[in-house]
This record gives sequence, C-alpha cells and structure tokens, in this order.
Amino acid sequence: AANHFVNRHGHLDFSLVLEKFQAFMQAKGGTVVKHATFREATAQLLLLSYLDQIVNGKGWTFKEVASGQGRIDVLCCYGRQKEVVELKLWYSASHYSNALRQLAKYLKSENLDHGYLVVFDRRENSPKDFATSLHRVAGKSIQAWVI
Repeated sequence: AANHFVNRHGHLDFSLVLEKFQAFMQAKGGTVVKHATFREATAQLLLLSYLDQIVNGKGWTFKEVASGQGRIDVLCCYGRQKEVVELKLWYSASHYSNALRQLAKYLKSENLDHGYLVVFDRRENSPKDFATSLHRVAGKSIQAWVI
C-alpha cells in the first residue's frame, strides 16, 4: 500500500482512503456519476479499481461477498484488517437510512464495529461539495461518504 495510507501500526487508514477517493471522484469523475446510465455496478468497479492500486500486494478486495442474509458490496482485507463498504446510488433520504441499517446488519454478521457507506449522488441539483458524515446505527459506527 502507498505509505501515506498506512499508519505507524501498519493498519490501512481506510477513512483516508475514502477521503482521497472522494476527492478523486470530485476532481475527475463527478460528471460520470451524473449520467443516467451510471449504475451501482459501475460505482463498484470504480471503487474496486481505486482500492486495488492501494492494497496491491499487501491485501485483497472482493465484491458481492455473502454476509448473513445479504451480500457485501465491497470487502477490503489488509493484513488482519477487514473493511466493509456498502455502495448505493442516491434515490432519497429513506433509501439512505435503509442503507445505513443494511450495513449495520452486515457489520453485525461480520462481527465488526465499524463500516463505510459510499453513496453516489446522481441528482442534477445535488450539492456541489461532496459530504461525509458519521452515524451510529444498532451500536455500529458508520462513516458515510456522498460522492
């Protein structure tokens, strides 16, 4: 992994990874997200491609991993570290809330205390600045990124 993504304990700083992915998407890929043809599978491919460059040789990325009653969109393993990412396209605030609850269930199934939600906002009137926020759902810490 690129040294600036790994802390002094040898752990991947996954929040920093997603912060940089968000900045990359804002600078280079924001218009792609707005296309009507942009799908969740495209979002998954973009994130996996980005992550593979970072964990190359020291970790693995997986898509659609079975977990409980569902499938984790992206699982990133780096050493003993396991990071779960749920991907969504923006449809409404209620879909966003449902995604947080869905991710909390996956985290429970995987016995993890934290995870990440990445939402691709395709709305024409979406805010110009991409956002991040922290949530606590069913005892799980979830960092959400809106791109």
